[in-house]
Amino acid sequence: MKLKRLSSFLLVVCMCCLAACDGGSASTKQPTDTYSEIITSSVIEGTSDNNDSKPQNSQGTQSGNSSSLTTSTITSTITETISPQRRPDKPVADGKDIENNKKVDIPVTEIKKTIKGETGITYNLVWNDEFTGKNINKNKWCYPNAFTDSKYTQMLLLTEDQDSDVIGVSDGFLKMNAKRYYSSGNSQIQYATAKAFGTQDTMNLRYGYVEMRAKVPYKKGAFGAFWAIGKPSLTPARTRNYYVEIDFFECFGSQNEIWPNVHKWYDKANPVSHSHIYPTWNTVVGNTKYGKYTFDNYQNLSDEYHLYAFEWTPKFIKMYVDGKSYATFDIEKSFDAHLTNGTDETYKNVLLPAEKNNMDGFHDYIYLLWQNLIYTPDLNDASVAVNKNTEFPFEYWIDYVRVYQDPNNANNGLLFKDNNGKTVDYYNK
Repeated sequence: MKLKRLSSFLLVVCMCCLAACDGGSASTKQPTDTYSEIITSSVIEGTSDNNDSKPQNSQGTQSGNSSSLTTSTITSTITETISPQRRPDKPVADGKDIENNKKVDIPVTEIKKTIKGETGITYNLVWNDEFTGKNINKNKWCYPNAFTDSKYTQMLLLTEDQDSDVIGVSDGFLKMNAKRYYSSGNSQIQYATAKAFGTQDTMNLRYGYVEMRAKVPYKKGAFGAFWAIGKPSLTPARTRNYYVEIDFFECFGSQNEIWPNVHKWYDKANPVSHSHIYPTWNTVVGNTKYGKYTFDNYQNLSDEYHLYAFEWTPKFIKMYVDGKSYATFDIEKSFDAHLTNGTDETYKNVLLPAEKNNMDGFHDYIYLLWQNLIYTPDLNDASVAVNKNTEFPFEYWIDYVRVYQDPNNANNGLLFKDNNGKTVDYYNK
């Protein structure tokens, strides 16, 4: 199983620390069809799949269900305003390709102030970034230190936005690009990508509906992810003996699949232990309905923009693609209460008995994370690693990130940095 084969590597990726952030700015976004090629003196080889027009979006299924998704099922669709600059090659009306009657990539020119998930709850917009400026807004984003394992980083340079070819804001997008790289000072380094990018020191939340519009690299050797960690910096964590990891999706070098999961890291145990859900545990953990998401038509998937979201209430966490949920995790019933030891090979140690029935960590503040990693050859897994024929860069581009919360949920939480770098408590201003 793919999850089992990659478990040792993924455990390294999930151990995160703190990092510092500073100030930024924003401006007005204009629709654009400009996709500058990423060609620098540091690139040994590779190509950039830049197109003057974006392809039709693939449709997908949940865990092998072959029923197709249409725009009528997307309850979170943003107001659709067609831009001829962004989509000049096909006539478009009502979000469909007239010729083929398929959903197409529609640019977003209006910010939707409310949104609904499948539960029917109406959520209000409380925090967002449309990436309309020329630089990353450091009052909204930071780089939590991660991936310090020497075996993994031996061939990979992890950088911040001092290298705009690797990560930066332009054309209304946050652009993360993993690429080949030549280092004159370290001959072992052959690739470069951005450090984990997120909101640890800039925005922490509890409950809500979070949506991004993005294109994700679905290629062999690409490890893109959207996830969260329950170690907030803007408020003390209430859960002391473990912290949570929530994987809204991870793409393990697949051409058309993403996987979700939830984890408990017992970092106060000696030795450290860890547990997470396995796909076969649906009958063990209450109302959990585990499911990967599979795109049925994926020839152009790495060039397509899709909506990726999660809905988080006191009862559950749901993962969405294009407005359709594909996995639900029950967070009222502990998923590791029946275990004595952890669930993986690296941290398969004794779990803390007093915490196994405790799910408080899934009701605490979290921060969001994105990553655009490369499976390098030194991982010794040729089935997923890049090689000399791999086409680069791996483009993980985000159009927007929007956080919505239920105005009727008295247990909501939202702390963020304002434009002056001051921490604001949204519900106690």
